[in-house]
Amino acid sequence: MKTFIPNQYGTIRLFIIMMILVFFFIVPIVRTNAVEVGDVIYFEGFESANTLKQNGDVTFARTKDYAATGMYSLSVAPTAANNYSGVALRNDFLETPMLPGGKYKLTAKAFSAKDATLGVRVETKDSSGGNTYGIVGMVKAPLAAGQWVDVTMNFAVPADHESVTAIVFHNDDQIPDLLFYLDEVKLEVTALPEPVEEPELTKVITFTFDHKTKEENLFTAASSSKLEWIKAAGIGKNDDTALQVTHISGKTYTSYDNAVRLTLSEPLPAGGIYHISVWFYAPTAGNEGKDTLTGPGVVLNDEYALSEFKLPSNFGTLPLDQWKEVNVKTPMMQKPLKTIDFRLVVNDDPKHADLWYIDDLIISQFGDLKEIVIPEWDLSLPSLTDTYKDSFLIGNVMSANQTMDAELTAMFKRHYNLVTAENDMKPQYLSPAKGKYNFSNADALINWAEVNKIKVHGHTLVWHSQSAPWLTTDTDGKPLPRAEAKANMKEYITNVAGHFQGKVISWDVVNEAFADGSGLPSDWKSALRKNSPWYLAYENGADQSKGESGADYIYDAFVLTRLTDPKATLYYNDYNETELWKREAMAMMAEELNKKWQTDKRNKQPDRLLIEALGMQAHYWTANLDIKAVDTTIARFVKAGVKVGITELDIPYGSYSNQHNKPLTKEEELFQARLYAQLFEVYKKYAANIERVTFWGKADSQSWRAKGSPLLFDRAFAAKQAFYAVIDPESFLHSK
Repeated sequence: MKTFIPNQYGTIRLFIIMMILVFFFIVPIVRTNAVEVGDVIYFEGFESANTLKQNGDVTFARTKDYAATGMYSLSVAPTAANNYSGVALRNDFLETPMLPGGKYKLTAKAFSAKDATLGVRVETKDSSGGNTYGIVGMVKAPLAAGQWVDVTMNFAVPADHESVTAIVFHNDDQIPDLLFYLDEVKLEVTALPEPVEEPELTKVITFTFDHKTKEENLFTAASSSKLEWIKAAGIGKNDDTALQVTHISGKTYTSYDNAVRLTLSEPLPAGGIYHISVWFYAPTAGNEGKDTLTGPGVVLNDEYALSEFKLPSNFGTLPLDQWKEVNVKTPMMQKPLKTIDFRLVVNDDPKHADLWYIDDLIISQFGDLKEIVIPEWDLSLPSLTDTYKDSFLIGNVMSANQTMDAELTAMFKRHYNLVTAENDMKPQYLSPAKGKYNFSNADALINWAEVNKIKVHGHTLVWHSQSAPWLTTDTDGKPLPRAEAKANMKEYITNVAGHFQGKVISWDVVNEAFADGSGLPSDWKSALRKNSPWYLAYENGADQSKGESGADYIYDAFVLTRLTDPKATLYYNDYNETELWKREAMAMMAEELNKKWQTDKRNKQPDRLLIEALGMQAHYWTANLDIKAVDTTIARFVKAGVKVGITELDIPYGSYSNQHNKPLTKEEELFQARLYAQLFEVYKKYAANIERVTFWGKADSQSWRAKGSPLLFDRAFAAKQAFYAVIDPESFLHSK
């Protein structure tokens, strides 16, 4: 048995071993590094360092507080706001990575001072490139207070999966104030993958950036960067040429706005899987004062909204003065590959390089092209908007880059009369830095909607995620004082809601402010997400003697939006809204803040509520969608006196812990369709109280939950049974 332990001396040790072998045998040793059953490919005892990485929102550090052996362990304090936060063993960190078809055994020692549970799961990319979370391997280890517990997980990686991403130790039960410790983490090979014959790799395009005249028109810089073809001694990866990218002072650091786009002179055909290798470099000179730089990646065909086209999934860091390769395989392209964006995957100034280089770009094709079905929308189908014209608006999402697709536009106009920007109106994209606003993508979407007579819903103004750090934190990442955060909120909402005044009919003013919990909250404020940057900033300087708290940011956000855009309907929006805990908290919040608004001197419309609607995101699963709970939730919101919006509807097949990753069978598609029919029976029942029903995605292939086939149209854009269930739910349920 051999042990492969990554550390700073690994390369030196390997070199010495190889030199000794050569010295004694004088011939090459073919299998010096071949992995065998029983090999330990990872071990961490935390005595000298920690090699586990952050996963989600967590605080972790080596500590002497407790140790199973030796003096040190790793303390981990994940948030309870989600169930994935913790620490991860990243596969791309391993010298000998986990492989599809392999079998492995993970062991670790875990400790908690209180009774608790610790989740451990394997994350992979399945055969379609979708992310899996625990279906390959998952354990939930009970931790008895004050005792070190042995954690063991045996798992087999399916041979048809693309890759292993990580093993994550996480707060699966979302236990508040969980603090656990890890020691003696070990990963062992228990079975090797069967040999697989790799398809032939055919090089199709190469750029070494030494043919400026011929190639420079193929590369373009986004709005915040500029390009220069550099020729200087040693500047390139292996030669004297490279493409230099420089951030333009005063411009946004949003990843999209600093990307370099290659527009291929001849698009690579659909039906192909392509390999992309490209090298990135950031020098110390020109990047003074930066934090650790976030790593590089690529985006295919401008599909920033879909994870399968944003590669790699783990982009890591970009060390200064070192060339780093991005080496990725695309999914099978259902459309020709027309553009590739090269970018640094971060939106913040401290972690985004001001000066960086690209070199040695090679694009190859895996094997032969496959025959694919070209997706095509059927415009002869019954119209969703016509079907529900007397009930509520029917909406869907769009991105600015999709507005140029004439066929997609024709389909959208037929079925939808309301659009929500999937990403382009979120804070991090509109204002990544104080005083800097970029409305270009959002304006393109607004203009498209106006031309096509489609109403617009604004999403979203205040959110703990995909927000801009300048709003709530200082340069050290600490919460701003309450007064400063409040002033920033006023600046942001005044600028953004003011810019779109009269162009949107409604706003998600605050998004996902509540944590997940259980039971019936006695006070809605107790159910809030206490680790939200907005909550923390408003808590920093709150005068409790005056009744101030971190929760006050919610009221301020709604008031500022009402004063800035008085005609827009104002929503609070959240997920898991059918759970008793969150349902009651949302309703209680709306009731209390609407009552407070009635006596607010700034209220010039006493006949209107402040929070006029509660948004039900409706991100469900076929395995646990409770139709009765949906009915009960809508009824509770109606009782609170507000309107209701179904804001992000999709129903992937399976469950969160057992996610589906294959095309639906006829039986599975019918099961999903019946749930859609039952939902729309409820929506029709409350039509007088529901303003809109918005689907979160147009076809299964365009969904952020694509592998569960969650929508009304399949990957070929053909109508599924779910479409017909929505068109006529009563008849569908009667006949099926």
